[in-house]
Amino acid sequence: MILVCDSEVSERAVDLRNALLDLGSPACVSPISDIKNHTPFCLIITFSDVFGEVRRTPFDEVFVIAIGEGFINTALNAIQAKTQESAISMARDYLRVKYCDKHNGGYCNGAFVPPFYFSERFFEIYSNMVAPTETEYLIFKFLVFCTKSSVYADVGSIRDYCFSGKGGDSNVIAAHISSLNKKIHEAYGKKIIKSRRFKGYYIEKI
Repeated sequence: MILVCDSEVSERAVDLRNALLDLGSPACVSPISDIKNHTPFCLIITFSDVFGEVRRTPFDEVFVIAIGEGFINTALNAIQAKTQESAISMARDYLRVKYCDKHNGGYCNGAFVPPFYFSERFFEIYSNMVAPTETEYLIFKFLVFCTKSSVYADVGSIRDYCFSGKGGDSNVIAAHISSLNKKIHEAYGKKIIKSRRFKGYYIEKI
């Protein structure tokens, strides 16, 4: 749900994307010319020297965090970050404000996105705790975002946003989702991740 954009798939973009993955945020790298191939996303992180190119795409309604010293026109739905670390911190704050419950989202160690409570290493469904692996947690966060955005999470998008390198073929992804569904069933009493043929995965309304 975070798209890291550069003029090409650069080392700096990949490093930023890997840092986001390590901190538990689904993220994908895209050349500016290929942004449309990586929907859905709700936030773009880019670099000040290519910020103008990003804002000239049709995705001007998506909020942008631009890293670097160059001038950033904040009237263009954007904010500037001096360093990668500050960009990641801004991204987390932005996502919390945008997607967390407005009254109950201010937890010091997590966030409430009804009906889920997200902590650093686990999530809860109506107070039923699920302890996923790191990869399962990335997938679950991405599924929640896609479902709330009324789209399906297909295998390609799950691979792009939740796996580093070339891992994450359809069988591997299916195995992770099966394991995640089993843990959810053990905690909550039902499997909530469903799939639709030729479309992808989604979370059942509960």
